[in-house]
Amino acid sequence: QQWQIGKLSLSTAGFSYAGSELIRWSDTIGCHCERSRSVCSLTVFAYPRHRRSGKRERRVIRWQIGGFQDAKECQLHLLAALKSVGNSAGAPPVEPDGPCPSVTWPKPCLILLNPRSGSGKAYDLFLRHVNPILADADFPYQLVVTRSLDHVRELSTSVPIDSVSGIVIVSGDGLVYEVVNSLLNRPDAEAAVRSIPIGVVPAGSGNAVVSSLLNYLGEFHPDNLIQHAALSLVKHRPDSLINLDVGVIQTPTNTDRPLHCVLSVTWGLIADVDAESERFRILGGARFGLLLTKKCLAGIKRYRGRLSYLPADPANQLIDSLPNFDQPVPTSWTVLERDFYTIGALLMSHLAEDFFPVTDWQPDDGLWRLFCVYPCSRSQFLRGFTGAAKGRLEGDSIEVIRARAFRLEPLTPGGHMMIDGEPMSYGPVQGWVMPGKVRVLMSGKCQDMPAGDK
Repeated sequence: QQWQIGKLSLSTAGFSYAGSELIRWSDTIGCHCERSRSVCSLTVFAYPRHRRSGKRERRVIRWQIGGFQDAKECQLHLLAALKSVGNSAGAPPVEPDGPCPSVTWPKPCLILLNPRSGSGKAYDLFLRHVNPILADADFPYQLVVTRSLDHVRELSTSVPIDSVSGIVIVSGDGLVYEVVNSLLNRPDAEAAVRSIPIGVVPAGSGNAVVSSLLNYLGEFHPDNLIQHAALSLVKHRPDSLINLDVGVIQTPTNTDRPLHCVLSVTWGLIADVDAESERFRILGGARFGLLLTKKCLAGIKRYRGRLSYLPADPANQLIDSLPNFDQPVPTSWTVLERDFYTIGALLMSHLAEDFFPVTDWQPDDGLWRLFCVYPCSRSQFLRGFTGAAKGRLEGDSIEVIRARAFRLEPLTPGGHMMIDGEPMSYGPVQGWVMPGKVRVLMSGKCQDMPAGDK
């Protein structure tokens, strides 16, 4: 269907004026219909992709529409057409002198901003890159600059489930971990994780969670990550959010109160680089490459370990519990006991913005990807690790194993283990997956539709 108001043409794909370039609804995050005594105007906020770079760039288009006896008659025709376009794609009704067609935000989002994340520039990044997009989309929010991890936990566990439309995290992967664990540790955890979806805007060093989500949506751009994340946030559809897997992580001391992760459990080289680069946090994501280079030149440490896993075969169904650590794994599991450089049990496609070892990732497929790097020559390691960073598995020194559950038992004393980039106790660990347990304020791949409905 197509509607014509003066020189303005509207359809379910987008709109154009006097035969000009089509502005697609999928690139539009807000529009306002306004009138004065003699003029009716439509102002549109759009972020189309640059044809060469692929970046989304802001465009503000304002059209004055004539051909009617008065501005009020023009506005009524325009609103009726916009409403028809919106109804065709499932958008809610629009109102005069307001944003249209767009999602009606019934409640504000709670934005938790960690001013110390990454290189310490999160607040400045929010003001320069995120706040203008939220304003263009008329996105309501309450901003809280967090003071500590305890402050984050207190807010996440105490916020009433009917008071916000979600919690948006402006920080790194560590704060995502804290919010998810806080929601799942609430007395009303089941209701909380269904009623309070999370959003992620990158301001940390690794930013693996948001990189994975944006790559899944086809919106990943390394030079424009924060803006693309903010755009995906305001364009989400409340009725079709992404469901995200959550890992249940047990150690010998926490079997009754497990940890929850959304990104990874790492051991060996990756964990060592993550933990030991903390003192170079001011460098941002460059700190990982610096420490990795140093360790590669000095000689990478070998770790002896036992990795047991339940292969992701069709015959192996989802599980919701594992044997105690003093019991052996079931006979249907595969057991590897050998030397490793590193192991990462991954629930995401990325381990950092520039490290992309999993190419077949789905956010709710209920699977771990066990990223294993075996001892090899320095040249083989560099070639294999560089290829894995771009999603290419080359040679025999690197392997990605799909599994429904795993148990990792370090046999070499000393070292680091990390969960979602945060330190955890060094020792045996095991985990399984709760498929699609939390919801994310982004929507899956879909056809073009009015802004706010993607």
